Amino acid sequence: MNKTHTRRLVLMTTALLYASAALAASRSVDMRKPADPEGQVEIDAVAGSVSVIGWDRPEIEVTGTIGDRVERVDLSTTNDHATVRVVLPAASVWGGGTSADLVVHIPRKSVLTSSVVSADLTTHDLSGEQRLRTVSGKIDAAVARDAHLGTISGNLHVTALSGAGSVELESIGGAITMEGPVEEIRSQTVSGNTVLKLTAIKSARLKTISGQVTFSGSLAASGRIEAGSVSGDLRIGFSATQGADYDIDTHTGTIVNCFGPAPQTPIYGPGSQLVFRDGDGSGRVHLNSMSGNIELCNHL
Repeated sequence: MNKTHTRRLVLMTTALLYASAALAASRSVDMRKPADPEGQVEIDAVAGSVSVIGWDRPEIEVTGTIGDRVERVDLSTTNDHATVRVVLPAASVWGGGTSADLVVHIPRKSVLTSSVVSADLTTHDLSGEQRLRTVSGKIDAAVARDAHLGTISGNLHVTALSGAGSVELESIGGAITMEGPVEEIRSQTVSGNTVLKLTAIKSARLKTISGQVTFSGSLAASGRIEAGSVSGDLRIGFSATQGADYDIDTHTGTIVNCFGPAPQTPIYGPGSQLVFRDGDGSGRVHLNSMSGNIELCNHL
């Protein structure tokens, strides 16, 4: 056997030993308890992943694996409140061995509250309200009622299902994407981009500092959309011409309008403004940016 083959064999053996050690260090989790079919469920985790799935059973089931430095996973229920918590030793420092990868089944109509740090969070098949927050992990949620989702640096992806009411999204550096039917949307970012594909919106308030906001969809009758930015661009595309009053202005950016009158620009100084009424003017569209550009179109 030559030196090259010997080196490869050593590397493969070392990799297998590390993999075997990691598997041996991880522990499985399998627990369940009865729960209120329409109660509150709280989930706290530090690192790894949490997948929350709704079902029709009046109980909570927690399965998955935890690292060797995780002390335990607690599942407790009291009346209409249940808690799933990943517990680390008091002197533990986050790092290798502190992650937990959990699958949590809860009653479909539960009100879910979850707070994680470096974990990815997903939700499926839930019809109750959701309040989700993470620091650096991503959130992928399907919502059918009111929802409030927030992250510091992770991305948010939201699918609105039939019955979704008011959805509030917040991100510092992560991107926000959302699609589906929803009555009200509140979105706020600092530097992350926002992409929304929504229908029959009654109220939308979209804010960003330097990220780009892209909205495509339609307003409900007498619907409102307000979008503002400091330096980020605003791109608003309707599936058809919306009967609304339009009030659009930018201090140093430009305005592009695909329908209606052309924007007005001052003789001296930068910026432009566009004010007009389309159709019956029952809705309202107000777009404002300090230095970003604004694009308004009546097609996607």
